[in-house]
Amino acid sequence: MNLLPSNFFVLPEKELMPYASKARAMNWEYHGRTLRCYYPGANYPALSVTGARCALSCQHCNTRYLKGMIPATSPRELRKICHQLANKGVKGILISGGCNEEGMVPLSPFVDTIAQVKQETELVISVHTGLVGPADAKALAEAQIDVACVDVIGDDRTIQEILGLEKTTLDYQKTLEALFAEEFLTVPHVCLGLHYGKVLGVPKALEMSLSFEPALVVLLMLMPTTGTPMQNVDPPSATLLRKAIIWARLSHPQTTISLGCMRPRSERIDLTAVEAGINRIEIPRRTALKRARELGYMLKKIEACCSLPQELEN
Repeated sequence: MNLLPSNFFVLPEKELMPYASKARAMNWEYHGRTLRCYYPGANYPALSVTGARCALSCQHCNTRYLKGMIPATSPRELRKICHQLANKGVKGILISGGCNEEGMVPLSPFVDTIAQVKQETELVISVHTGLVGPADAKALAEAQIDVACVDVIGDDRTIQEILGLEKTTLDYQKTLEALFAEEFLTVPHVCLGLHYGKVLGVPKALEMSLSFEPALVVLLMLMPTTGTPMQNVDPPSATLLRKAIIWARLSHPQTTISLGCMRPRSERIDLTAVEAGINRIEIPRRTALKRARELGYMLKKIEACCSLPQELEN
């Protein structure tokens, strides 16, 4: 569905209004007026199979976010922690970790354990994959994971200069092909402004992700984080978020769009997401919820990760 000009991502804010109106109308037509609000917290914790270690130390993260995850660095430890969490009433987990030199989260030693946990508990399991090939994707499918979350980057310079990874967008394209060939839900994650807050790579990352007609795509935004080389970078603008939502909605109306937890904690960001027609938002600010009600949205609270399939929410 081609409703947008080729220069859409460089249009000034004042020229977005007609596209925004079309996007809102299309959103309500295809998705109704329910805004799903996600609060993962203790009910959907993240586990790292590498602890705080990552071979890349990307400029936007520098391993900072791994330190907030529960370390589970051996298959035995992963199984033990999963059972402990399940016994506490936890409903689901995200299995993540740092990447190796090839941009992969080293999940291979843990696949059999993940399969065991799926058989022995009722936990919903999401996995952050990193780059994978067909054999890795098939192994995850055989372990019966519920969701594969994959970061998609749309510019070679960003991959090489920001991640320090000797890969190209073709490697991300092949990863998407491998994951979408399997039966689990694959959820592309696109980080806006990853290249020092710039638009660079965003249109192509969205195009790559949405070409697979995913049920859900998650938008993230660069967070200038203390202790990283990007700590003093200006964050991406709310206008870039508005453009990404409009572009995704008008080009692929049936895809659900979510705003994930990795974003600047800004009222303007959350208000923009609501007004642009986001379907899901993780940990929304109160002002955004108030605005959603004013626009006629019904709010639904879910204690889970925003990439959870709707059929598993209950």
